[in-house]
Amino acid sequence: MNSALAFDAKRAFHNPTGLGNYSRFILSGLADRYADRYSFHLMNPKPGPLFSERDPILKEERPDGIYSTFSSLWRSAGMYKDLRKMDVRLFHGLSNELPAGLSLQNIRSIVSIHDLIFESHPQFYRPADRWIYQKKFRSAAQNADRVLCVSARTREELIERYGIAEEKIFVHYQSCHTAFRKDGDIKDRQVLKELNLPDQYALSVGTVEPRKNLRSSLEALKELDIPLVVIGKGGAYRKQCMDFATENGMGHRLFWLSDIVAEQLASLYRCAALSLYPSEVEGFGIPIIEALFSRCPVVTNRKGVFPEAGGPDSWYVDPREPEEIRSAIRSILDDTKDAESRTAKGLSYAQKHFDPDVLIDQLNGHYQELLSN
Repeated sequence: MNSALAFDAKRAFHNPTGLGNYSRFILSGLADRYADRYSFHLMNPKPGPLFSERDPILKEERPDGIYSTFSSLWRSAGMYKDLRKMDVRLFHGLSNELPAGLSLQNIRSIVSIHDLIFESHPQFYRPADRWIYQKKFRSAAQNADRVLCVSARTREELIERYGIAEEKIFVHYQSCHTAFRKDGDIKDRQVLKELNLPDQYALSVGTVEPRKNLRSSLEALKELDIPLVVIGKGGAYRKQCMDFATENGMGHRLFWLSDIVAEQLASLYRCAALSLYPSEVEGFGIPIIEALFSRCPVVTNRKGVFPEAGGPDSWYVDPREPEEIRSAIRSILDDTKDAESRTAKGLSYAQKHFDPDVLIDQLNGHYQELLSN
């Protein structure tokens, strides 16, 4: 009889980026490799459009009765009753939190902690949000049987800030969509034509918000004759960046896109001269992994988690220093032989550390250890 596993699947159904991509990576990978070993229950508080079931392999579970109205209460405190009826043996909180009552039902638990940015960089968060995150993350890490961190840096912070026992915290990376791990072909250039993009460009991927430092990229490119394609949504900061580009005569070299599918984005990476990711802080930085698999040179932050994602052969800068970014861009454009060599090494690094099958097998190892105890 297969062991029943349950997952906090809210982000898989509702979040199109970060936590949603991580959740879909885990669930799809497990379904592909371990359908004969487990039954999968995806705990989803309300209908969402972003993840299709593989019934009966992945079974979506939603609250009923009063919890269908108060779904957030079900997710935090009432879910354990449904888990008990399903005879769930292990629950995996995919996005930093766990429901109450798991230990009382003899249900083993794993939580994935993605980052503690709200602790290290509080300026990017509202006080109320920081209070909620601290309470949820600390409780989940303390109560889980095992904690998985998407980076070694997050593991260090959990130990330093929350005093979580080292022996129960493990680093478990994630990979990226299969589209980025494919070889390019003539269709890539067709995508550029369909999206009305230039033949040569720098690429910036990620939500357009202050900590991503798009403004630094624009300042770096001001004196270089290469367009910038930006993939991502944004609000006031996006307008600030657009105004800067217009004021500095760069408006015609700035292209904005959003809501493109993974296959299109993969083509944009493969055709790009380089990828700019001078973010100040991240839990990990999946666009770096996407660039490495796509053989696209990537310029990113030399501090924090970024070298862990980018490996020894990416281009590292101070994200607040446009001149450093400009110098890295010039080195990539001017020395194509060196750039090709380093991107080849970057691909090898990504294949070694972020192979999806290996990562899913490692995850299964964690499950088996907990289920056997």
